[in-house]
Amino acid sequence: MVNGQLHMLMHKTINMERLKAYYDLLKAPNYIFGALILIKISLFESTNAATTLDISSYFLLVFSLLFIASGGYLINDIHSIQPDKINFPNKPLVQERISVKQATNIYILFTSIGIILGMYVCYSIGYTSYGMLFIALAAIPYLYATSLKNTGALGNFILATLGFMVFCIPAILDLMPAITEANQLHQASIFKTLLLYAGFGFAFTYINSIIANLRTLPGDRKIRVRTMAYQLGFDTTKKIALISSVIIFIVLLYSIYNFVDNGKLLAYFVFAVVAPFIYFIIQLIYLKKEKMLNQLNILQNILKIVYTTGIISIILLYYF
Repeated sequence: MVNGQLHMLMHKTINMERLKAYYDLLKAPNYIFGALILIKISLFESTNAATTLDISSYFLLVFSLLFIASGGYLINDIHSIQPDKINFPNKPLVQERISVKQATNIYILFTSIGIILGMYVCYSIGYTSYGMLFIALAAIPYLYATSLKNTGALGNFILATLGFMVFCIPAILDLMPAITEANQLHQASIFKTLLLYAGFGFAFTYINSIIANLRTLPGDRKIRVRTMAYQLGFDTTKKIALISSVIIFIVLLYSIYNFVDNGKLLAYFVFAVVAPFIYFIIQLIYLKKEKMLNQLNILQNILKIVYTTGIISIILLYYF
């Protein structure tokens, strides 16, 4: 009796550990979900935009992108096991809590579901050829993980296009098919707003990819993964990240000055977006190789805050 209860308890413990391992492996990119939902229920609704997708079809689009993004993170982990033994020793694949075969099967499943959902949405609105977008979106993280990671700055640039596409996909599939002669100017103005957010999505994804390269430099050097940081070294990569950040900061200030004409909205951008980004640049200036792991974690967290507050501004854009 006691042995049976002990066996059941051990079985439950093993199952809980396995579930935790899958949870650690499959953390969803929540910022994608947040950005897409805010675009639909805040930007499109508040501007009375003419849209094509009903709410159920739009959620299929959201889940399509989430599945593809989760698969993208997963394929990168699968191809980074050796350097991650140094950089991130607690990852499930590194600790062999989940096998590479299981992870690969999940990647194939998630990516396939994402592509199929995306193609179905395109088919439902009569734009079947746009389904190629989802194949391209799935291909980018795969190519980065398997080859583009070794191309230095080019790999970072191509990876950053994913941050751009998060904002463009709703414009392409929801706004564009609903354009008529009567509403084309109004639709174009909303499209321009999304392009502006897409530009900053690209910029912040690019900066984050450089910071990530610095974060994984110890393991990449040992395994000879030729990222930007590996090819250029810590100091030069830091300078590129700093110069890029300053340029983005100047463009951000210019955009706020030219497009924000409401005092409350201006105050939000200054305190919620500009101020933490200034803090990010200051922290980047004082980044030292000897203490880089802790400092880089802080930098990545600040970027997440700036990205999140930037996305939240979509709610306020036409509210005030």
